[in-house]
Amino acid sequence: SSALHVLAVAAQMAGDLDEARELMSERMELARELGSYLGISSEACNLSMVERQLGNVDRAEELARESLEIARRREDEWMYPYTLSSLAAIAVERGDHERAATLIGAAESMMEAQNAAWPPDERPHYEQTVARLSEAMGGEFERVRGAGRMLTSSEAVCAALYSGNSSGWNA
Repeated sequence: SSALHVLAVAAQMAGDLDEARELMSERMELARELGSYLGISSEACNLSMVERQLGNVDRAEELARESLEIARRREDEWMYPYTLSSLAAIAVERGDHERAATLIGAAESMMEAQNAAWPPDERPHYEQTVARLSEAMGGEFERVRGAGRMLTSSEAVCAALYSGNSSGWNA
């Protein structure tokens, strides 16, 4: 399972998104067979990033939500910022900038609280989300991002799962 993950991330970082999708899907299936909710959650989040890059925004959102729901049930706060960042990138694709800025602010706050840094495969997506939001929202981005940073992890997860969907953000 770990070897599949490394190969999948390497393929994704090299731009071979079809190979990454295949390997990530295989790892998710293996995790399901083994009953590894951690494996399902982490690979669903990774696969969400790939599906978004391939233009499959609905599938990307479905995977990110599955990842976040599993993490919430497991109380896996380490996983939260990654799924929130994925959902923020999806919201940017949908033009829902307020939702995206709120979620990215919450994800940043969680990363800081964990004394963590975005890993090399995640950082470019996070930076692209921030850049696109800054360009689209101007000065309003910092205000909304700041509001997201003030959310508790529980509030952010609930907002991500229950307030936002394909029809928009209900802040």
